[in-house]
Amino acid sequence: MAADKPTPVGEAEAGELFCGLVSEMAIAVAVSGGPDSLALAALMARWRDQLNDPPRLHALVVDHGLRPESAVEAQRTGRTLKALGLDATIVTLSGLPASNVHAAARVARYDAMTDWMALNGFDVLATAHHRDDQLETVIMRMARDTDAGIAGIPASGWWADRRLVRPLLSLPKSRLVATVRSFGLDPVLDPSNDDPRFERARVRHAIMQGQLPMPGPELLTRAQAAAEAQDELDTAAWKLAGGTLQLYPHGIACLDVAAFMDADRRVRSWLLRSVARDMGGNTVPPAREKLDRLEQRLSDFATGDRSAGFAGATLAGVRFQRALGPSRRGMIVISRERGRNAASPTALRAGQSCLFGRCFRVITSYEHTYEGLHIATRQGLARSKMEDLPDTIPASVMAGIPFVLSGETPLFPLISDEARAKMIRARWCGLRFGKLRVEARC
Repeated sequence: MAADKPTPVGEAEAGELFCGLVSEMAIAVAVSGGPDSLALAALMARWRDQLNDPPRLHALVVDHGLRPESAVEAQRTGRTLKALGLDATIVTLSGLPASNVHAAARVARYDAMTDWMALNGFDVLATAHHRDDQLETVIMRMARDTDAGIAGIPASGWWADRRLVRPLLSLPKSRLVATVRSFGLDPVLDPSNDDPRFERARVRHAIMQGQLPMPGPELLTRAQAAAEAQDELDTAAWKLAGGTLQLYPHGIACLDVAAFMDADRRVRSWLLRSVARDMGGNTVPPAREKLDRLEQRLSDFATGDRSAGFAGATLAGVRFQRALGPSRRGMIVISRERGRNAASPTALRAGQSCLFGRCFRVITSYEHTYEGLHIATRQGLARSKMEDLPDTIPASVMAGIPFVLSGETPLFPLISDEARAKMIRARWCGLRFGKLRVEARC
């Protein structure tokens, strides 16, 4: 007997999928123009129109410029979105590297969309990831044997300081294609999705050929169980961070090592995972064995002679070193390493949002002039320029703190009263634990 024809997503089902977004004020929708994201845009537009007090919706179309026809396709997608009653902005990328282009394009795409969101007052970004994407991701991560990779794509998370939601994860792609057809829409088809040079396309082809490490439903069931376990770890690590870490707004943290070592080992490792990823401005955490070595160093520090037993450690661009003074004898200071992982200097201009070092959200005013000013980290800055920095923080930490400079002259810290007087709003994005986040008090 022939398989049942996929059914479009109806109004009632869409209402259930989006029920967690009813209280949001403003939601950006990532739209590539393909069938998945067009289905999401169409469903969200219809859902919004049924609400008495709906959130603002705005579609973001990213033109990567990787194919000659991409600009025309972005314009076409913009017209489709307008016909659906959605405001849309086309965000154009440039300067992507020739190698590892898909990974680089993904990072640049999310950076650009969240920059636009921060500048325009949108906190939530909805994407159209679906069940087939989930299956592909699980298979790819299983092949790499990455830590907790079997959990796949989470239903919600963060990109820096903007929240990500994926309301369609439970739906197969076939139903999204049927939904697009039911709306009478003509999606853009990207040939790179079937290009065997890219891993995801190869995995997609293998799935179509039935070449799975285990049956698809079993894979997804295991992924769901792993995701639930990861949610528990995220919550436990978030709580541990609140009890053992003191965060400073300049991107510095102090760790109470004794309290940290009293926690469950898996939770300790999960906390270090977020610290190394987020404080270093990385998009992925370091390998498990590197985290294990760092944790062993911290354990030796906690149980040995703290005055002589810890010379410091570096992981993923993050520096761990002893705090100064007898009152902080059991504390480790964690900060951004300036060396190989230094953030590139960023020129300031009016009406700008950017992620400096992929750690600090910076927003400037349309009504101010920033000619000649830029953000950078500098070696050799004096502690006197950081009056709010405790004496327990080593002077070497200064090298990783972002400053506003005029030419080669440091003027003031990026996060300071002086910066705010220049209408430069800046905030450290903190640490992310799944759907949870820890920030420093400003």
